[in-house]
Amino acid sequence: MRISMIRLIAPAALLAMGVPALAQHADLLLARDAANGGKLVTGEFDFDNSTGSIGKRVYEGELEGPEAFVGALNGSTGDEPGFNSIAQTAHDSNGTGAFALPGNTAYSFTLKSFEIGSSASNLWFWNGVGGPSFSPVSDGTLFRVRRTGFLPAIANGLDVDVDGFDIITTGTNGFSHQHRNFDIVIPDDVNTLATEYPLEGYYAVSMVLNMTGVATSDPIYIVFGVGAHGSEDAHEAAIEFFETTVIPEPTSVALIGLLGAAFLRRRTR
Repeated sequence: MRISMIRLIAPAALLAMGVPALAQHADLLLARDAANGGKLVTGEFDFDNSTGSIGKRVYEGELEGPEAFVGALNGSTGDEPGFNSIAQTAHDSNGTGAFALPGNTAYSFTLKSFEIGSSASNLWFWNGVGGPSFSPVSDGTLFRVRRTGFLPAIANGLDVDVDGFDIITTGTNGFSHQHRNFDIVIPDDVNTLATEYPLEGYYAVSMVLNMTGVATSDPIYIVFGVGAHGSEDAHEAAIEFFETTVIPEPTSVALIGLLGAAFLRRRTR
């Protein structure tokens, strides 16, 4: 993997775009790739180090719980990773080959079924024991993406795609920053006692990102840790499994750094 280092923007410019320079998390970074006719491309923006990358397609999150939801749903919830896009000037000045998103335009998502081995599913699970071994979820557990005022997008382990909703509308300069709620839940028709919670381990989903007038992104993958699921090493192993096994080809990465930061931190804090 070839990595090129360039400067991004000064802290004052970052703040002017509405991004807190000292925020303690990393988000999915969305941009347009000029080399592919303006296709949506994904990467990562690390707020700890104020650095960004183009080319990342596998992400991670931690879902906390157990928690009882309204409507007799028991499960775990979180809002990482978030969704982020930076203003045009942050791309133009650095020759990244990426451009800002169109201004005043919404982008949305679609949950996608995908294959591992001979199986296809829109929700996968591994218990964290031994090497990564993901299987389609078939016990009634659901994955939800939620936004107030919209019906949730729900993956149920079947081989079907699921339409999502608008994540956010960009600002006039293409900037956006938004977190949506992710849940792993057991519905009441499966959990009749309403005292059980999803199995502890790692759940994986895929989505593509859509925007009017821009070609849809390649699929991205998010691996969520749920419950007392062991060490960070197991989560990292799950991420590596998707990067090397599920995604068929290596992803080229161009890093854009601030104040001499050397590498983007993978772990989401």
